[in-house]
Amino acid sequence: MNARWTTLWVLLAAGLFAYIMLVERHRQEPPRGPRPLLTGLDPESVQALEVRWPGNPPLRAERNQDRWWLVQPLRDPADRSRIRTLLEALTDEPVQTVLSTAELLQRAGGLEEFGLADPRATLWVHTPTRQVQIQFGRPTAPGDQVFVQVVGEAGLWVVSAEVLRLVPRQPEDWRQRQWIEITPGDFDRLIVSNQWGRFALARSEHGQWSLVEPLRARADPDKSRAAWDALQQMQVIEFVEDDPEADLEGFGLLPPALSLSLLRGTNEVARFDFGRSPTNRADLVYARQRARSPVVTLPAAPLASWQVAYTEFRDRKLLRWDQPVNALEILGSESFAVHRLPGQWRLLPLDLPADAESVENVLQILRQLEVVEFVKDVVIEPDLARYGLAPPSRQIVLRTSAQSGPNSSGLLGELHFGLTQDDKTYARRPDESAVYAVRRSEVERLPVAAFELRDRRVWRLDESQIERVFVRQDSRQRELIRLGPYSWTLGPGSQGVIDSLAVGEAVHALCDLVAMAWLGVGETKLSELGFGPDAWSVTLHRGDGEEFTVTFAAMPAEPYLRGMVRLEGKPWVFLCPPAAGELARAYLSLPRESIP
Repeated sequence: MNARWTTLWVLLAAGLFAYIMLVERHRQEPPRGPRPLLTGLDPESVQALEVRWPGNPPLRAERNQDRWWLVQPLRDPADRSRIRTLLEALTDEPVQTVLSTAELLQRAGGLEEFGLADPRATLWVHTPTRQVQIQFGRPTAPGDQVFVQVVGEAGLWVVSAEVLRLVPRQPEDWRQRQWIEITPGDFDRLIVSNQWGRFALARSEHGQWSLVEPLRARADPDKSRAAWDALQQMQVIEFVEDDPEADLEGFGLLPPALSLSLLRGTNEVARFDFGRSPTNRADLVYARQRARSPVVTLPAAPLASWQVAYTEFRDRKLLRWDQPVNALEILGSESFAVHRLPGQWRLLPLDLPADAESVENVLQILRQLEVVEFVKDVVIEPDLARYGLAPPSRQIVLRTSAQSGPNSSGLLGELHFGLTQDDKTYARRPDESAVYAVRRSEVERLPVAAFELRDRRVWRLDESQIERVFVRQDSRQRELIRLGPYSWTLGPGSQGVIDSLAVGEAVHALCDLVAMAWLGVGETKLSELGFGPDAWSVTLHRGDGEEFTVTFAAMPAEPYLRGMVRLEGKPWVFLCPPAAGELARAYLSLPRESIP
């Protein structure tokens, strides 16, 4: 071989090597496996869809910004979720190739064999840069797939029959069944007209509802929100009539039995009319929107909340607050307050720990206090005296801050209480002109004196440090001496029989003494509260010499004993807890026949 041919072969080999390294090495193979029906299509770019079924009028839906509208054979909002589901199926559902174009041309039957010579359904997908026509043929033998082809693309495919089921046959398949697509932020006033008259609700930017017609008053936020939510969840049951010239009187819509108008400022956003129920279908009602001609049927139940008088929307809760209460003031025959401090409540002016559970109970009573009668909506100042509200017999003030006074801030709510007549007590809020009536029994649950809110723990003692117990009644006394845990004996000079284990249980209960409720404080209250000659006392004597005495008294027709202890030099009377009281009565009392 001469040198010239050798050089030529070397150059060809080098060129082939370079081609393999630079080109073939980086060439990507086409994707393998099934492909989607439509490739390279972004569902968000689709601007219109058109559907034709043989024998049915064509359907066309068009996108207008973020909403879809049916425009043929009628104009009405379209269900964008159903359209989105179809578009996702077209771009995600895999297809399998049945025949290539060449194979299809060689078959005698051609497209007719697969139901595509006269397609069962044809779908056009329109984008700003592309128009795709999809033809659906007959189902495969198992029935779970259908033959399909995209006009202009090579091949014949099969796709899941679910894709064809998503293609609408009639306008109702794509019509928006969500009756109301308006959010609360789209309007600030709602006017209701029904058999009871007309009233209006306003909604603030913060979502607070109020009555503005026929009077200005607080609206029940829970009831208002629930009534609106029920409206938003209504779905059209049936599209009954699309003729804009239809006889509305026949549907009970002229005039409507119920009408709801939504406004923003002075502009009407939407209006919904509701008529009678179809024959033998009391669970449904005819309805229409003023901006749309169709008459539809809707579930009747969600409308019950709106077919009422305006008084049903008035807020019957006298107080509502959404911030922590850090100060509670009660002003009346005795004025006092509780302030929240780190880790505890403080009772003023006694400057004693307050009972957290009792304070929370007061707040719960106030939170649940409801109006039983709207006595008068507008009461001028001179007329307040007739209701016992000038001045009020009691005032309750809630604050976020412990500061009080005319210049204080953080006011959460204030209530004034006046006269009580029969089972009702008159009440008002100083920021409103109305006078209300509340249940007398609820008001009587509120404390009237500071002592009621004192910390209910009387003491907590180390039982092992109690060496002796003295039981005294009249001039009689019995001494008990501790021998060990739950082991007791009679002291010198004491007579009788004791149950050592039971005495230990009674002492154990008295060492951790918590009042059920405080009943009174002061020497003058003792006889009034039942502490007479029959009372007896139990003294726990600690090893260091300190003594803790509780005196017991029984009241006729009262199941629990009353107790009295001296705190800060004053007698405090309380309702004794059942365990401690019954054990003390049974094992730490002196029988009448006992001789010291």
